[in-house]
Amino acid sequence: TTTDTPHTPPNCAAAMGLAVVSEAYLDSTLINIPGTTHLVRFRHRFLLQADPGNVGFDGGALEIAIGPGDYQDIIAAGGEFLAGGYTRTISNQTDSLIGGRPAWSGDSGGYLSTSVRLPPSTLDSTIRLRFRLSYDNDTGGGVWAIDSLDVVDECVFQDAEPPAVFCPANITRLTPHDICAPNQITLGDVTALATITDNCPNPLVVTQDPP
Repeated sequence: TTTDTPHTPPNCAAAMGLAVVSEAYLDSTLINIPGTTHLVRFRHRFLLQADPGNVGFDGGALEIAIGPGDYQDIIAAGGEFLAGGYTRTISNQTDSLIGGRPAWSGDSGGYLSTSVRLPPSTLDSTIRLRFRLSYDNDTGGGVWAIDSLDVVDECVFQDAEPPAVFCPANITRLTPHDICAPNQITLGDVTALATITDNCPNPLVVTQDPP
């Protein structure tokens, strides 16, 4: 890691390359994925050799190993970029070990936000992530820095609406006030059942106030 220009102080993970065919890896620990769709999110900056068009010579890629499987590109494994996807295709003319593959290459111009939906095959499984930086046989230098990495439940992350409360029509109200206001049920002198629903499949937590 380095303290040079992190996105979130005090540090970030960064690698610099050589002017020879070489690679650097940043591997995650084993990550448990439950039975809901998850996102991988991170911030990164890169300055890696590329031409002005769509071809890169040095580049970084995100790979995933699902369960006991081998590492493969996150997109080839069935993932989907929601933001900040690959920027170029790596040349297969300069001996890069990821030649012909899409990757991040060129100049990011500072930190970018990347979000990728994990493949469906990761549900109820374990994964390992690998940030793979690959250099070709010419012009070393450059950098790829990665920071602010997390793995989140997609539904929970995107859920902007509170749970909705539905009271049955035959609810018995023994007190004069409204016992079924939006997103709140006042219990006590009430004999009926109410239903609380949310747009996320995760278990709802219902609390009583006062306890």
